[in-house]
Amino acid sequence: LRTVTGVQTCALPILAPDAIQFEERPDRSAVEFLYERVREHNLAAADLPEARDLLALVRNEHGAVDGGIHGWCWGGTAEVDLLWVHESMRGRGMGGSLLAAFEAEARRHGCMQVVLETFAFGPVAFYARRGYTEVGRTEGYPAGHAHLVLRKRLTTTD
Repeated sequence: LRTVTGVQTCALPILAPDAIQFEERPDRSAVEFLYERVREHNLAAADLPEARDLLALVRNEHGAVDGGIHGWCWGGTAEVDLLWVHESMRGRGMGGSLLAAFEAEARRHGCMQVVLETFAFGPVAFYARRGYTEVGRTEGYPAGHAHLVLRKRLTTTD
């Protein structure tokens, strides 16, 4: 290893300073490309079947989305990536219904737990009422707050 401007690198050629470029508004296809490469690596490394996407939407009478949940099942765990309910529909049970439906679908696919990430200023009490517990925390992300990882173990009687 050798140090270049305070960074240890291997003996391979160093990239030219202009070879790494940040994009302020990245093309979604470039982001998707990176996700796919990481997903391919993880699938091969873990030697598990491919993840199963889960998406449920609630549409109103005009076809507009009033709420939805997205995530996936992989290796006995389901992960909630997004749970959103339109502001005008909050407090009516839609979020809890979406989460319960997600958990039921995860159970149907053999998952033993659900994990998700949120922030301390987010709906932590909402998740706690539904059996989620904090298993990880990063203080100061974002500044003045905390990023949380929550988990709920699934049983056949939930």
